[in-house]
Amino acid sequence: MQIRTSPTGRGFSVEITGDHFHASPCTFSYPEAVWQAYPAKEALIQELAYVTTLITPLMLEHSEIHYDTPAPRFMQFYHDAFEASIPNIIQYVEHDEAGDILNRFRALRPTFINRADAPLPKEKRDWNTERVVLPFSYGKDSLLSLALLQRLTYKVHPVNIMQCVQPRMHAHRERVKAEFEQEFTVHCDELRNELLLLSDYEILERPESQLRQCYLHFVYVLGMLPFCYYYAAPTIILSNEFNNSLNRVHRQGLIAPLKVMQTQFTARKMATMVTKLTDGKVTVVNPIGGLGNFAINQLLLDSFTAYEKYRMSCDMEISPYSRWCHNCIRCAQAYLFALARGVDPKSLGFEEDMLTDAMFHHYTSSEGTPHPGNQYLRFAQREEMLAAMMTVENGVSKKLLGKFKADPSDNERKEQLHREIFRYQIEPKGRIERKTARLCQDILLSF
Repeated sequence: MQIRTSPTGRGFSVEITGDHFHASPCTFSYPEAVWQAYPAKEALIQELAYVTTLITPLMLEHSEIHYDTPAPRFMQFYHDAFEASIPNIIQYVEHDEAGDILNRFRALRPTFINRADAPLPKEKRDWNTERVVLPFSYGKDSLLSLALLQRLTYKVHPVNIMQCVQPRMHAHRERVKAEFEQEFTVHCDELRNELLLLSDYEILERPESQLRQCYLHFVYVLGMLPFCYYYAAPTIILSNEFNNSLNRVHRQGLIAPLKVMQTQFTARKMATMVTKLTDGKVTVVNPIGGLGNFAINQLLLDSFTAYEKYRMSCDMEISPYSRWCHNCIRCAQAYLFALARGVDPKSLGFEEDMLTDAMFHHYTSSEGTPHPGNQYLRFAQREEMLAAMMTVENGVSKKLLGKFKADPSDNERKEQLHREIFRYQIEPKGRIERKTARLCQDILLSF
């Protein structure tokens, strides 16, 4: 199997050839002016060509792969991140086994062209520390990052990543784009990623798989570099909530963070990688990394309602509903958290009651007493308990309280949960994170 790259006027393309499998060229495309202004095109292609096809041979069960680029500078980081993500990858795919995936991954034998690394940028540039680049999805996390940074008067450059396997999500973004840009005085750029097709199990006609979830987060960072240089913005903003960094017990008894690629540890590793790729000019920060899921929802519902109305948080490609899938924990908790804040979920686009017995399995409270190593489950269940207590204050029926082990008359417990949930959970590092943490803490103290 051979991975061939070709430069284009707006990015590059990847083609797979060989007797085992063939794929026509798929492109990774920027606005033309953004790509043409980027001074290290070959170096970026060297990284992205590998990381975006990292798991394609694994899915196709072909161990020998040759790339027409030099070996990526950060190959070991990509491999370590994939292996650490295996508990996440197998969590919801019953036929996948951690040991099998690990063994097959380590059996891959990529080879590379014998050529010197492409040069990294060394040019001088007037960077503006008040500008940031934000990978943007219209999900709650990136919406809150935008809201907080604009409140702090940063110039935010949002970038929508067009994943070509999500046409319905893309259509929604296109419908709201003009109104959104006008309301918040931003211009949303687009990065078109057809390379996702090379790791889509349906397109490859392979069994269901979550193997590609690791590499997507590298795209959220590496793919932003040309925008950083175009706008002279030295900071890439990640939007990953605190809950993602907490350990949970996965299938096969594996203990690992809820979402390895969205932890504070991985964000710091990403920052190190980007700093090296840009001669120290660009870094990565996660301003909402100290906020739990409930706190993020409450900040949007209470203080940034203009942003919240654009929220699109679910994979809607196979859902019969218009905005929420009504079939996942994200929808269930968003429904409960809205009631806790006194907001009618129907006003947010919910079409079904998500507090029925039939829906309760979507909540973490349905999982019973957590394993001692399951930090995530303990924290998420306390979020749901507090939310259930708050719904009573807002006139919601008391019948759901037993499900969430909530006693609204226990004021001491309620105050304890308030202090625990509505705060910035970690010590912020760096100027942007400290400023956003102070802003969030001031707002949360008013709840």
